[in-house]
Amino acid sequence: MNKIYLAGGCFWGVQAAFDLMIGVEETAAGYCAGHLENPSYEEVCEKTSGHAEAISVTFNPEILNTHNILDLFFKLHDPYQKGGQGNDTGPQYRSGVYWEKGNEIIHEQIKRYFLEKEEFKVRITTEFAPISNFWQAEEYHQKYLIKNPSEYCHVNMNDIKNFLLVKRLLKK
Repeated sequence: MNKIYLAGGCFWGVQAAFDLMIGVEETAAGYCAGHLENPSYEEVCEKTSGHAEAISVTFNPEILNTHNILDLFFKLHDPYQKGGQGNDTGPQYRSGVYWEKGNEIIHEQIKRYFLEKEEFKVRITTEFAPISNFWQAEEYHQKYLIKNPSEYCHVNMNDIKNFLLVKRLLKK
């Protein structure tokens, strides 16, 4: 299994979208790229911990590749918006793509993906960095939109379902 960490605004919708993707084995909502150990949601919301709301995505490389993961990720959010996503503002809602330190395979795949995207060469705000820790968010944040389907989310789940369906049909 491969693992990548993605920050694309509030983690609720990002996690819900990746949970729909065939080949994704596991997701977890959490915090990364900050300086506090094991931060709480409240500490992250204070905007001083340096952490981004993110998800870890564990995926089967026989079914998906990093390119597929990043295609969906950039469909979910606006990588050009600085300081948040949609109505959610603050550094904890920034755009980011992260990998575990020492995982050069994933790092090279991410670099290759971005080199191929002409539109990303000018004004993208997405942060790219290795991380040493991913702190899982509190249990009530895990699979939040399944538990609370009427809550606000910057991710349009109908668009995502259609996007994933088209991707599945194109692979047949």
